[in-house]
Amino acid sequence: MSFAPDRLIALVLLVPILAFTLLRTALYAAHALRQGGPPRDEEMLRRGQSFILAQPLRQWFAFVTRPLVEVLAAVSTPDLLSVLCLTLSVVAGGLIAGGMLATGAVVGLLGTSLDYFDGRVAREHGRATPAGSFLDSTFDRWSEVALLTGSALLVRDRPVALAACVVALGSSLIVSYARAKAESLGTSLRAGLMRRPERVVVFFGGALAAPFADSVFAGRFGAHAVFRAVLVFLAVATTITAAGRTWRGYRDLRERRSAAPRPAGVGEDVGRPPV
Repeated sequence: MSFAPDRLIALVLLVPILAFTLLRTALYAAHALRQGGPPRDEEMLRRGQSFILAQPLRQWFAFVTRPLVEVLAAVSTPDLLSVLCLTLSVVAGGLIAGGMLATGAVVGLLGTSLDYFDGRVAREHGRATPAGSFLDSTFDRWSEVALLTGSALLVRDRPVALAACVVALGSSLIVSYARAKAESLGTSLRAGLMRRPERVVVFFGGALAAPFADSVFAGRFGAHAVFRAVLVFLAVATTITAAGRTWRGYRDLRERRSAAPRPAGVGEDVGRPPV
């Protein structure tokens, strides 16, 4: 099989990543055999799980990336990692828009992984600040804008896929906004099928697989057929998540208001003489 430059560059970038991942996975398995079970990461346990990212997968990822957390803590700062995350996401969006889907996927995956690392470095090394948290959350939204804008430019001649990009972007922003607004009002909205980690996995999984699958499906369904299908799935699933969070937030806040004790005198006749 011959490889186009895009796929060849992506493979070259992936080789060291895959080699590191395989080595750490072997150590993970050895630890599980030696200790009678896999190592446990407490932060991942607190984050819970979802249908797409089950707890075993989260635990494996935390173990595999542990050395990188320590290296990045020694050579960088959380704010710098947030800036690099956005920068690489913008570059990835440009590569995707230009048709370099596989290369853009690898670059974007490296960039968005820094979103995980900046939080771990901040929390585990005592560098967490409100300003850094604000920067991180805001840059996450800009990163999604860059990636989905690049995707929209790539599929601009396909109305359904183009609409899927617009819907996925809007719904992803609503998912994040609903959580932030709910927390500002004193409740929590963390559940949902398509939170940011799940969106990252689906988007980049499809973007990486699509160029290699095109050799099978392109003749029948046109260029980027797999990636277009992933965009439609992302739009539908993210919209369901956004709608679910909107309803749960409204319901929870109404229930809290109904359950709250009324101040003295509320609901009673005021100013009337006693009978």
